[in-house]
Amino acid sequence: MVKKDITTLDILDAFENGKICPLCQLWIKSEERLMPYLLTNEVNMDPDFRAKVIGARGFCNRHIHLLYNTAYTPGSQDGLGYALYMQDVIKLMLDKIQETKSDIERTTSKVSGVLNKKEVMKIFKQTVGKLEANFKGTDSCPACEYLKQLDSLRTGTVVRMLDEDSEFRKIFSNSKGLCIPHFISAIKIVLETKVKNQEIIMSLLFDVEAKNIEKIQILLAKFIKRFDWAYTQKSYGEEIEVNNIVKDFLKGVEGLRM
Repeated sequence: MVKKDITTLDILDAFENGKICPLCQLWIKSEERLMPYLLTNEVNMDPDFRAKVIGARGFCNRHIHLLYNTAYTPGSQDGLGYALYMQDVIKLMLDKIQETKSDIERTTSKVSGVLNKKEVMKIFKQTVGKLEANFKGTDSCPACEYLKQLDSLRTGTVVRMLDEDSEFRKIFSNSKGLCIPHFISAIKIVLETKVKNQEIIMSLLFDVEAKNIEKIQILLAKFIKRFDWAYTQKSYGEEIEVNNIVKDFLKGVEGLRM
């Protein structure tokens, strides 16, 4: 029996009550908690974390939009935390713009009459390429990195629970299983770490995944059949949601980074 803690209890609840891949469901919950936390003084005044934000040139597209929306929800500081992050990033952007402009002007004054137009354009393209690299940053989105670390911990915990807890194996066998990205991650963990019941876990993972794929196939067939002019049934079943189910099953929850 696996020791009960916050992580294992969250996983059990997601497997027993979730409607999508349990690990995707926990990703969503973590992301929802993370956004307001990033806007607190505890985080946005932390120089180490702000350095990560600068290194990533802010946040990824998804998280910069989520953070902005969160910054203007009732009870927030009306965008102050968001502005503090952006102030650092925008200052760096201006510095790089001015630096690149100076490089171009310096190159123009030095090579005038020495290099032909084609050679000058090559130098300019290299300079702009350097600017583009600077704008992309050297670090990954800090929000994505945090969520990936949590997700990796949870996936490893699921494998450990499957290895040590026969009751959890029963719960897993009756679940909707994992999305494809989490399924692959779990398989890799089983192969790369020391587990006592490797064959049992591998067999269970594949059996549950195959069972759920077969169910999705049936739902797709039912959904498509509804577009047949000769099909007269009016009521809808679970197949009405199949396109959404397939989307989440194939790629995982929106924003998932593996």
